[in-house]
Amino acid sequence: MNLYNNKNPQDFQAFSRAEYKAKSTKKYFIKDFSEDYKGLRSIYFNRNLKKIIKIGDLKKRTIKILDFGGGIGRLKQMLGDKVTTYDIQPHLSEMDDWKKAEFDVVVANQVFYLLKKEQLRKFLEELCEINPKAELIVGISRQGIVNNFLKYVTFDFDAHTDTKIKPKDELKILKEKLTIIKKASNFFMNSIYLMRFSKEGGIL
Repeated sequence: MNLYNNKNPQDFQAFSRAEYKAKSTKKYFIKDFSEDYKGLRSIYFNRNLKKIIKIGDLKKRTIKILDFGGGIGRLKQMLGDKVTTYDIQPHLSEMDDWKKAEFDVVVANQVFYLLKKEQLRKFLEELCEINPKAELIVGISRQGIVNNFLKYVTFDFDAHTDTKIKPKDELKILKEKLTIIKKASNFFMNSIYLMRFSKEGGIL
């Protein structure tokens, strides 16, 4: 899901509210995330979140979850106060800076494609510095034929227009730093990974 729609493309740099506010003067157009949970799209996005909850056993565990790029906070609606929502759009975020959050698990559902490769690597390094024992649950859209078909059927023509990392490159970078514990898929459109930092990943 998009953090924003940018019809005047700029490099996506912001990791904090303050940085977003500075960039918001450059004609950023905010997406209405509520549309993702209406009609046909709701089947895909709700199922996606249910699979994220299942792969991390998030409902049963007593843990703190950071929903990074969490949009309208749908995951928090499903799991309650164990979730803190961070989003680059200030009106959707519960905090100014994600690095101030306490977390055992970080969920990043179809978010990392908006970052450049070096930005994703930097994020992972910062994440590990804050909590090297954290679990990371990542949703990666395959951006394939089925995705494109649904995009036109649901009139979501701007989906993935801000992609900066291809799905295979995103996964490659994640595997440089983390070990895959579990994997799931959603209608052959999205892959979901439960991951942990590892010595093999070169961080610890």
